[in-house]
Amino acid sequence: MPLIPTVVHNGPAIRAFRLLRGLTVAELAGLVDIARPSLANIERENKLVVSRRLASAIAHELDIDVAAIVRFPGPADHALPSAEGVWADASERRGQPGPALGGE
Repeated sequence: MPLIPTVVHNGPAIRAFRLLRGLTVAELAGLVDIARPSLANIERENKLVVSRRLASAIAHELDIDVAAIVRFPGPADHALPSAEGVWADASERRGQPGPALGGE
């Protein structure tokens, strides 16, 4: 499985910006091409790590800078198990500081 650069997102911030834009979970999920339950899990922080590509897509659709929804980078060597390659379980990383942001 290829390695995908990841980030640890801020679910409540994503939800707040989504609501400010007047979007439903289903609408934003459709715009970024993921399933509604996946976005709901991201917002609830049941899934903390997302690909940098997905974080960028969410930020783009919310018309915000990606830094507004990212807490810190995920592990650079994190292989994401989902078929879409967009998010993975990171419950073991809760509360742990990440490395400084670097280039992709």
